[in-house]
Amino acid sequence: MKNITHYYFAVAIILVDIWLLDPLSSLEKLLLFPVVIGAGSLTLLPNKLEKWLCIDRKTRTCTERCRHPLTHHPVLVFVLIWIFGLIPITPPYFRVYHLLAKMILLAIGSHLVLDMLTPEGLPLGLTPTVFCQDDTKNYSFNDITKPRMRLRLFQGIFSRDSSNANRNIILTSKLILLVYCFVLVLEITYNPEILTTLYQIVFAHLNGWIMLVKGELKPWF
Repeated sequence: MKNITHYYFAVAIILVDIWLLDPLSSLEKLLLFPVVIGAGSLTLLPNKLEKWLCIDRKTRTCTERCRHPLTHHPVLVFVLIWIFGLIPITPPYFRVYHLLAKMILLAIGSHLVLDMLTPEGLPLGLTPTVFCQDDTKNYSFNDITKPRMRLRLFQGIFSRDSSNANRNIILTSKLILLVYCFVLVLEITYNPEILTTLYQIVFAHLNGWIMLVKGELKPWF
C-alpha cells in the first residue's frame, strides 16, 4: 500500500474508535482532533525504518523491497502493548495516556492490517519478507527470491501498487473523516458553550505564557 493510503486509513480508524468506543465530550473530541491528524503520521514509521533495515549486503543500497520483522512482524503490536504497560502513570494522567497509547497502537496496527492484505504479507520469522520481483525487469541488487514465511489475509487480495485498491481505501477514509467533522460541527452548533470553554482554556494558557515571559510567573517545569 502507498504511504498516503496508510495515513488516511490510520486517521479513519482512530476517528472511528473515538466516535464509537470512547465516551468523550464534544470539547474533548475537538481538542483531540489535531492530535489524531498528527498521530496518523505514525503509521508511516514502519516504511520509513525499512530504508535503514532492508539494505542489500553487496551493494549497500536500500532495496525498499522487503518488510523487516522489526517493523512489520505481527507480534509488534503486542510488544508495544507490553512496553506501554510498563510505563508508570499517575492516576490524573492515566486517561490521557490511555488515549495517546491507543492512537499509537491503532496507527501501527492499521499499517500491519493493510500490509496483510497484500500478496507479500507480513514476515513471521526473523528473515525479511522480500517482495515478488517482476521478471520483466532487471534488478542488479537482488537475486530473484520468493517471499519467505508470511502472514496474509484472504491470500493477499490487494497488490501494494494497485491504484484501484489505494484509491478506494483513501476515498472511504476521507468520507469517514468528513462525516466525523460534520457531526462534530453539529455538536458544537447545538452547544455553543463548547467554544466559550475552549476560548477560556486558550486565553488562560496564553495569559500564563505571557506572564512567564515577563517574569511575573515561575515556570512549573
